[in-house]
Amino acid sequence: MNGGLTDLYLHSLAIDPTNTQVIYAGTSTYVFKSANGGSLWTRMNNGLVNRRVNSLAIDPTNTKVVYAGTTQSGVFKSANGGSLWTPMNNGLKSNVYAVAIDPTNTQVVYAVAETGVFKSVNGGSLWTPTALTNTSTHTNLRSLVIDPTNTQVFYSGAQDGYVYKSANGGSSWTQSGVTSDTPDILSLVIDPTNSQVIYAAAWSLSSGGVFKSTDGGSSWASAGLVHAYTRCLALDPKDIRVIYAGLDNSGVFKSTAMSSYMLTTTASPAGGGGGGKKKKKPDQPPAP
Repeated sequence: MNGGLTDLYLHSLAIDPTNTQVIYAGTSTYVFKSANGGSLWTRMNNGLVNRRVNSLAIDPTNTKVVYAGTTQSGVFKSANGGSLWTPMNNGLKSNVYAVAIDPTNTQVVYAVAETGVFKSVNGGSLWTPTALTNTSTHTNLRSLVIDPTNTQVFYSGAQDGYVYKSANGGSSWTQSGVTSDTPDILSLVIDPTNSQVIYAAAWSLSSGGVFKSTDGGSSWASAGLVHAYTRCLALDPKDIRVIYAGLDNSGVFKSTAMSSYMLTTTASPAGGGGGGKKKKKPDQPPAP
């Protein structure tokens, strides 16, 4: 799954909802794009600084529009499928960990930054803070998704091991723990055919991997890649049996059975070495 993917520290994944062979991957240094389901990747960094790409979001009404949330450089936007990127940071803090687009009004975009969640109502041109901030209740938020069937329902994952849920557009929140440990919840995806089904990527050696909820986040169970530093997930919108997972220093894994994941590594990790070597439990990964 990793031909041409020269940086195997995966931080974000996004699948084109109109052509699921098109996949974007954000790494510790670049954005990569595949046009054939992940078999071959091309670097897409024109205008994008050499920063960690924590999040990718595709406009479902115009899939040429892609947002990238980065470390130290905020949000970038591409209007041409990743060929050219433009910074969009008016009112936004520098570190952005997640970007989510309102599927009913794609001019409305949310960004998870260091101090909480910000909102834009004009496609990223201007950002304002929302009610969800990093407080003693909501600490170190790292991921955000919006229920496609009810855009008042938000889910946000945090570094305290909890997933936070709002049923009123972010005015109030409840929490549920993914595991008994406290892994970083770095990515969340919602099943487009059943919004009660949610997947979470947990970044931890002792309790990391992919987790699944079938009751809207109230409870969670392991769904594969046990004890793996799992950073990001993407669910095929046209075939929900297919899920992609990005791991530290291991590239992209693909599952067609919802719990069994396969990897074919043909590229070397950033910095060289390890080409063709299969790694499920990378040692000493970078901090989330």
